[in-house]
Amino acid sequence: MRILLFMNRAVKIVIGIVVGLFILVGCSSFINGLSAPKVEEPTTFVDESPVVQEPTVTYITVPELRNLTGDMAQSVLYSLELNIELQSNDGSIIDNPAEWTVTDQDHQTGEQVTSGTTIVLTLTKTYIEPPVVEPAPVVPEPAPPVVQPAPPSSVYYENCDAVRAAGAAPIHSGDPGYSSKLDRDGDGIGCE
Repeated sequence: MRILLFMNRAVKIVIGIVVGLFILVGCSSFINGLSAPKVEEPTTFVDESPVVQEPTVTYITVPELRNLTGDMAQSVLYSLELNIELQSNDGSIIDNPAEWTVTDQDHQTGEQVTSGTTIVLTLTKTYIEPPVVEPAPVVPEPAPPVVQPAPPSSVYYENCDAVRAAGAAPIHSGDPGYSSKLDRDGDGIGCE
C-alpha cells in the first residue's frame, strides 16, 4: 500500500506540474501543443533608386531599291523610319528624284539596320524620250459618184406613160430606156 500511496502522490505531483505549466505557458499553447519556435522572416532590401531602362532597339530589314525611281525609294525608306541620302552616279545635282533610277544602295537587300540609319542610294538619270508625234495619214476624200449617161440601148420610152405601160416605172439612171427627159427634177429617178 505504500507503493500505492507513493504512486498516488507521484500522480498528484505530475498533475500539479502539468497544471503549473498550463498556467505558465498559457492555455492556447497547451491545447495546441507546444508551438514551434518562431522563425523570423528574412528581411528583404528594396532598392528605391530609379530604374534606368535601356532603350529598345528595333531592327529593320533593308528592302530591294534598285530599279525604283528616286522618289519611290525615298517613300519606301521614310515609311520604314530610315534616312536617305541620294547621290548621282556622275556627280550631277539631283533636282527631281522622279527622273532618276536607283542603281546601287550601300546597305544590301535583307541587311538588318536600326531605325534612323541612313541609306545611301546611287542614282542614274532616267532618259525619257519625248513622245514621237506622227502626222495623221492623209486620206483623200472620196470622189463624188459619177453619173454615167445611159448607154444607148434598144429600149426607148417616148414618155412616162410608155414606161408605166411597160411596168418599168420608176425608172433609174442606168436602167435600159432611161433618159433625162423622163426625169424632170434631175435626181436620177424618172417617172416618179
